[in-house]
Amino acid sequence: MKHYPNSVSKALALLMALVMTLSLAVTSAFAVSYQDMNPKDDALLGTKFPVDATITLVTDENGKEYADNGERAIFFARGVLETVKKLRWQPDVIVCQGWASAVVPFYVKTAYSEEPSFAESKVITALYTNELKGELGTNFKRCVAFRDAKSELLDGYQDDFNFIELGKLAIDYSDGVVEGEEEANQILFDYAKEKNKPILAYPGEDIQEPYADFINKVCPDAE
Repeated sequence: MKHYPNSVSKALALLMALVMTLSLAVTSAFAVSYQDMNPKDDALLGTKFPVDATITLVTDENGKEYADNGERAIFFARGVLETVKKLRWQPDVIVCQGWASAVVPFYVKTAYSEEPSFAESKVITALYTNELKGELGTNFKRCVAFRDAKSELLDGYQDDFNFIELGKLAIDYSDGVVEGEEEANQILFDYAKEKNKPILAYPGEDIQEPYADFINKVCPDAE
């Protein structure tokens, strides 16, 4: 069993904090916000997480990224999804924020697509400026395989997964894309346009109405 130095208890604490960030985002549509491991304020749900309490989950005390961050992201994604399933929540909208949540859309649309909790869920990926600096290595494709989330589905991506490849993976399996802050990665934003994904460009500081309208667009049957 793989160990995650200095992070297991913090990861589990953050995991439970994240899955408890369930809120009525618009009308009666449930929204689960999967925050980055080094999160900023959650603009969609209005929730704040202390950055200094989570930064060691992806970097050491010197700020160097862990070599197994890909496996940590997988652990994070599967842990949150399994917890939501265990609690029998059925989110209409799942908002993924930050690179550490990039695996969530892939799992929701493949490995968990027939689970009652996620069968009708729509996924929105929010792009931010907080980027993964290193690569996840060639082992990531093998590690991410789970149920119907086959590693062969990643054949079209580069072997060395990095921030851009993670972003493309998230976009490909999302129902909509949000520019969460100014100067979010332009390569990924352009990629979302090429894929004809519904897009919400950065709306400025007053986000409540634009976000509500966009969620209703992505999830029109939510009442």
